[in-house]
Amino acid sequence: MDDYDYSLRHCPWLPRRHFNRDTVEGGLQSLFTTAQHTIDIVAPTPPAYGAVWLVLTTLTYRITGLDRQDTPQEWEKRRDAWYRHGTFTSVPPELRDSAGGAAESNPVEEYFERYADAFFLFGDKPFLQDRRLAAECKQTSGVNKFVLGRPTGVNSATWWTRHHKDKQTPIPPAEAIWWLLVQWYYGAAGQITAREVDGKSSSSSRSGMLRGSMVYIPRGKTLFESLLRSLVPPGEAAPDPGVAAFADECPWEWEAWPSPGRPALQPGGMCALLSAVHNHSMLLVRDDNGDVADVYRTWAYRNPWPALKKIPFLSYEHSKGNTRKANPSRALWRELDALLPSARNNAQPSRDGYLPPAFLAERPDEGIGIAGLTAVAFHQDPKTVDYAWWLSQTPVALAEFLTAADENERAMVAAEIQQLLQTFDTEAWLLRSALRSAWRNGVRSGPKEKLLEAWPNRATPLFWKRAENLFYGLLSGDQSTAPAGDGSQGQHRGQRAIRALTCEIYDEVTDLVVHAETATSADYLLRRAVIRHRPRLNQTAHRK
Repeated sequence: MDDYDYSLRHCPWLPRRHFNRDTVEGGLQSLFTTAQHTIDIVAPTPPAYGAVWLVLTTLTYRITGLDRQDTPQEWEKRRDAWYRHGTFTSVPPELRDSAGGAAESNPVEEYFERYADAFFLFGDKPFLQDRRLAAECKQTSGVNKFVLGRPTGVNSATWWTRHHKDKQTPIPPAEAIWWLLVQWYYGAAGQITAREVDGKSSSSSRSGMLRGSMVYIPRGKTLFESLLRSLVPPGEAAPDPGVAAFADECPWEWEAWPSPGRPALQPGGMCALLSAVHNHSMLLVRDDNGDVADVYRTWAYRNPWPALKKIPFLSYEHSKGNTRKANPSRALWRELDALLPSARNNAQPSRDGYLPPAFLAERPDEGIGIAGLTAVAFHQDPKTVDYAWWLSQTPVALAEFLTAADENERAMVAAEIQQLLQTFDTEAWLLRSALRSAWRNGVRSGPKEKLLEAWPNRATPLFWKRAENLFYGLLSGDQSTAPAGDGSQGQHRGQRAIRALTCEIYDEVTDLVVHAETATSADYLLRRAVIRHRPRLNQTAHRK
């Protein structure tokens, strides 16, 4: 490998935050070496965080040897030994004989030495890239097609950016690796750069496996704990008998890349499931300065992947098996019922029939808990359009519940969370319904009827924005978060607090009508309707 290459193993592309809050940049090897002293990684965008986490989890499986199991119980004992050990840089004493490792062996260094040529961004074996594309594609795709958010094509809007079709500014390798990961997992479907294989040219691609999904990631006290909490028994990803599968290998471990015309194969295990399921192939082109000046970006395989095993970071629909999609109108706290470990212990499935991510079912005997959950969301349509991305976190207050050993305690809190969430949903419906009725009965007729949804559309974001603090306050028993006038009476504690919030938003949205200094007869009718339809504190809401 020439000196001009960029090593993901050693070069400073992956920032991490230490306990003193300093951000330190480094490569993959130093990240695992110092994981016990690191709080978290720092990614440039939320989808980059989600994508790199799957790669880091795969490397954790390999470094610890937890990518294999005889029985779930045996695997859990080995995982707990790593928890007690507290570092990836040596093998736990009780595992040294079975792992064949000496006391002075360093699993991190040994793994990266074994694949020393696999973590370069360019060269003979570029990371997550297929060198065949230079011969199989007649033209490159352009770096603007590679970097999300840049305009592409002759009709793209370019007035808010310096980039356009004829100005495709190169990007440094430290930035390029992040976009490579995002394209690998979140890439768009549809027309793409043509690729010719065996005399047949095609330019149609499928979307990446995480496209449009919500990705849930555990947060431990350290990065070391977070990565171990991300692991689930790998036997859950074993291929179905009788269905063809390839080896449980990561793309950087392949001796040669699979044929684009390969038959539909299952991933051979957890590492392949997390890292090797891709529908795009890419090859970066560097310029004389070592920056990425162009990219080949095309389809990877002609045949679709078969039905995949469940990825442990996704929440799946109870009945159909679909993943929960990112929805910008729903914050993380509103999805907590789908993340409850005890949801499957209840007779009723969680709202909308979604189950918690698999990693939440794992409870180490050592009592290593999690400090919360990180949710990575990328709102995308199924094919080509990217709308918005965001990252949210649960507060530390929920950590004890998420890792509580008492099943009865978790079941009680789970039932309370579900009751609270259902009450908030019902109150949001009541607020919209009351505002809609007030306007409809107060305006009666005329062109103003077209504004029927104006009040509800203004009230809804206000309600949900203020509801989050109220939700966490009610869950923790802190009544100071409740709006004034709450007596905490009703079917469950906090029901009147939530109703008080509904009335507060209703009054705020309709204030100009009720307290107008001058009023016409038409305004009087609207004011009377607003007063008549205002929700009452003792009113019972029944959502139709």
